Amino acid sequence: SALPAEADGAIRVLVSIADVDALVAHGSPLDREAELRATSVYLAGHVVPMFPEALSGGAASLLPGCDRPTLTAELRIGPEGEITSVDVYPSVICSHARLSYESVSQFLLTMDPGDIPLEVTPTLRRLRTAAARLGAQRAARGGVEMAREEAYISFDPATRQPTDLEPLDYTMSHCMVERLMVAANEAMARWLVERGLPGMFRVHDQPDSEQVEMLNHSARNFGIDAALGPQLSPRGLAAFEAQYLDTPVAPALRTVLGRILGPARYTPVPGLHFGLAAPLYLHFTSPIRRYADLAVHRIVKRYLGGDRSQASDSPSLQALAHHLNEAAWRASKAENERYRMLTAQIFAQRIGQRFLANVIMIKPFGLVLQMTGTGSTGTIASDLLPDGPYEYQPDVQAWVSEHQSFAVGDSLEVEIISVNEELGRIDLALAED
Repeated sequence: SALPAEADGAIRVLVSIADVDALVAHGSPLDREAELRATSVYLAGHVVPMFPEALSGGAASLLPGCDRPTLTAELRIGPEGEITSVDVYPSVICSHARLSYESVSQFLLTMDPGDIPLEVTPTLRRLRTAAARLGAQRAARGGVEMAREEAYISFDPATRQPTDLEPLDYTMSHCMVERLMVAANEAMARWLVERGLPGMFRVHDQPDSEQVEMLNHSARNFGIDAALGPQLSPRGLAAFEAQYLDTPVAPALRTVLGRILGPARYTPVPGLHFGLAAPLYLHFTSPIRRYADLAVHRIVKRYLGGDRSQASDSPSLQALAHHLNEAAWRASKAENERYRMLTAQIFAQRIGQRFLANVIMIKPFGLVLQMTGTGSTGTIASDLLPDGPYEYQPDVQAWVSEHQSFAVGDSLEVEIISVNEELGRIDLALAED
């Protein structure tokens, strides 16, 4: 929801999130199973949910025309994108409509509502204004855009077999929703810290000098003179991203950047999220699919109910953060392996095809490359590299021979020579002229 602008131009945005805690009692069998799973796992073509479908797609889903218990974060967003106040409270909402990203983007671009109910179009215009302000504020402080997949796997509706890789279309509506969700997560982190409350914060450390030098070196191989200096700031990171954004090497370089900077982690102790340039950050907006969000909801509700005893040094919160980090790592590994297996099935029909690819990793066995436009990776064994023998030099991320070298960032034309579907492995070779 978004209310009309106030006299000073501020817009109040109400981000209402399903109150899963109102439906799932803490410590109940359903809650214990959700905590064990910790997250929904998004395997291409299939989801292993944290909660059963009867809850995630029914009782807790904010379906149109149905009253649902929610927790609302109310953000007051000024004309320059600053969030001047934050309030949070239990609520009951009744959604007016369920909209698609495509129809909202079409409306925002053309002002033609199409199949969107007319009564919600003023809200969409206000949300666009709020998201634009948040974007301007975020651009000023630095950081990078959130990681996105380059392509998704399409399936045959009858056989459920993978058929192709389709490019993802990141639209204006995707950007709007992302900015509002990130703003709500940041605002709730600040709300908790201001009240001396614990949380399940999302922390991403600032890179050390060794990581910065590795990034400098990799960027040069991509043809970019990053010149980052000995220490990287969020604004410096944003300026670096601006050099490769919307270029053909952007997906591969984003992958390399993510590997060098490393993942964020959960902790009950607040801290910086460097990648987002957020002084404080946590997950609040998806309690149906992430247990960390549900834990935050419960902390908020206990405080609103009068409990002032919660502390960040609680052993149970420390143990939960450790469990959530391990579960998130396992889920990510499963998602990546499933994606590789399915893409291997697709590329098994493309033996002999050629692709442009960028080297994203150097391994003791050879090169790992990301094929442009697919998001998929393949490998070239070191003994298939021409003009050898080669020496593996991990300190400079390269395989080096007397005559030439292959390093992270190199752009190569490759050919698919074999596929192992069970292992999800795509074997490549340099394309011959």
